[in-house]
Amino acid sequence: MKGDVYELPAEKGTEVYIDVPGSNGGEGVASEDVVTARTVSSSRIVLKEYKKIEYEGKKMVKAEIGLEADAPIELSAFQILNDKNEVLETMTGGMSYSPVESSCKADATYFFEDPGDGKKLRIRPIYRAFRKPVNIPVDIKFGMRGEIRDEPGKRK
Repeated sequence: MKGDVYELPAEKGTEVYIDVPGSNGGEGVASEDVVTARTVSSSRIVLKEYKKIEYEGKKMVKAEIGLEADAPIELSAFQILNDKNEVLETMTGGMSYSPVESSCKADATYFFEDPGDGKKLRIRPIYRAFRKPVNIPVDIKFGMRGEIRDEPGKRK
C-alpha cells in the first residue's frame, strides 16, 4: 500500500509529520455510530542523515530515513522520488524495524544518484496492507471417515 509523498528539506535532522494507516490522524472508516473529532497524528518521518558522497565515480547521496509511527503499522520500504514523481533507483544499505504494541519505529539507509537540485527530498512510505477476513463459500460434505464425494450412479 503506497502512502502519500512528503517533501523534506535535504538537511540532516529535518522532519515532517505524517498520517499513517490506523493512526488517530490517518484515514479510515470508523466502526462506531458516534463521530469523533480527528486528532493530530504524532507520526513523523525524520531525515537522520543526508550527505553527498562519491561512489564508483558517480555523485551519490546517502540518506538515512527514520519513521516513528503512533500506530502498529508494517513498513515495507521507502521510495525516493524526483520532481516529476518518478521513483529513483536506490541501493539499500539496510533497514531496521521495531514494532511495539501501539506504535513502531523504522530506520532505513538508501544510496541513490544525486538528483542535482539537492534542496529537497521527496519520500513515499510503502506499507504492507492490513489483512481483512473474507468469507469463502464452501460446498463440501464430511462424514466419520472424511470427505464424502459424489459418485456417479449413487443415490443421494
